[in-house]
Amino acid sequence: MNPKLKDKLTSYFFILPSLVIFTLLTIYPMMETVRLSFYRYYYIRQRVWFVGFKNYVWLLKNDLFLRAIFNTLEFDFMATSLQFLIGLLLALIFNVEFKLRKVFLPFVILPMLLPPVAVCSVWKLMLDYRFGIINDVMDYVGLPRLNWLGDPNLAMLSIVIVDTWQYTPFVFLVLLAGLQSIPRELYEAAMIDGAGKFDRFKNVTLPLLKPFIMVVILLRVIDTFKIFTKPALITGGGPGDATETLTLYFYKEAFKFFKLGIGSAAAVIMTVIVGVVSLVYLLKVKM
Repeated sequence: MNPKLKDKLTSYFFILPSLVIFTLLTIYPMMETVRLSFYRYYYIRQRVWFVGFKNYVWLLKNDLFLRAIFNTLEFDFMATSLQFLIGLLLALIFNVEFKLRKVFLPFVILPMLLPPVAVCSVWKLMLDYRFGIINDVMDYVGLPRLNWLGDPNLAMLSIVIVDTWQYTPFVFLVLLAGLQSIPRELYEAAMIDGAGKFDRFKNVTLPLLKPFIMVVILLRVIDTFKIFTKPALITGGGPGDATETLTLYFYKEAFKFFKLGIGSAAAVIMTVIVGVVSLVYLLKVKM
């Protein structure tokens, strides 16, 4: 056998298991979701019929679905912005050697390692209006108690706080790795040229940190757009529809109300929105 052909066949053989797994767990479910979105299902009578784009038209006229899109975009923007700003601040702090740095570092990373279900359970208790420790502290310092989970104006903020607490460490680690990769000689050269701390940050740190910033923001935008566990377990999409997100919406439609076609169409729309937002972000950043 030709050695070059043998090498190609060997390389294909090694990547074949990954391709099979990717096809079964990603490509096939996506294609099946698209197919199901063109059908209506009536489980009681065991009827299935083709409806074309009627599921999509129905969704785009549905107030709750449109509200879910708005809530998801609002959460995405708030959570990603907070996580980036806090993560960058922490990365800048831990990029400098200080006493007990190695002691505090594991505690900063710890929230990211905890199971989301456990995090939601604990924070739901902490945010409780009557018995939550957060309101107890506010009451102790003379501030009024807030109905974090029952007030439509605070419920989304509460979800953002919980997600920010858990996933800011991810942003922190990526940006810290970026800061650690910047050669110290560049800062020394800038200091010799008379650049102050702000000038060094603006002209040295930010340009070299840009690839890391691009990646971490993109990853957090995609991940926060898929938020499900926290609104599902902490607020259930309430009060009213204040924390109803796209993932929670199509989960309810598909698996609670058994409207599999509607739920699949909602999932397809969500995927398209994520793709468009990600593409626009990448194009804007490159410009």
